[in-house]
This record gives sequence, structure tokens and C-alpha cells, in this order.
Amino acid sequence: MSEEKKYPQLEEEEGGMSACEPVGVMTAPTNQRMVDDFDYSFGDKELGFPRTEEEVQAVIDEAESEWDNPARWCSSEELWTAVKQQFPWANI
Repeated sequence: MSEEKKYPQLEEEEGGMSACEPVGVMTAPTNQRMVDDFDYSFGDKELGFPRTEEEVQAVIDEAESEWDNPARWCSSEELWTAVKQQFPWANI
């Protein structure tokens, strides 16, 4: 019994295995703002986030104090019921 090759043998064409380098060099347009130029300053707008390390630590301490309070927790069934009521279109 002769073994038949699974894939046909491909023949290479002359010059078919060479790669070409681009002729020109592409550069970014100089009239567009670069990502690093983005202004992250929000001025005097209050976004509701802590601004100092002390404020962050106070938020963490408050959250940790509520960790063992069973009144602050709910079951997963209660959570999903609330999600489905708030977002009935979500088809969850």
C-alpha cells in the first residue's frame, strides 16, 4: 500500500520568495496633536474623586470599616434582580 501525500507539493517560482522594502519613509503629519500633548488638567472642576493621599486613605478606611457590616451586602440573586429591573433592555 502506497502512502498518498496529504498536501500537494508546491513548486517555488523563480524570485517568488523575495521580500521588498518600502521605497519611501512614512512620517507623521506635523500639524496634528500627538497623544503626549493631551491636557489632563480639568481646572477647577470638581469630579468627586479624592485629590490627595489623605483623602484617598480616608475613603479606603471608610470602605474597610463597612466590610464586615452585613447590612451593606446583598446576595447575588438580589443583585441580578436589581440589575434586570434597572436595565430591562440588557437581556441579562
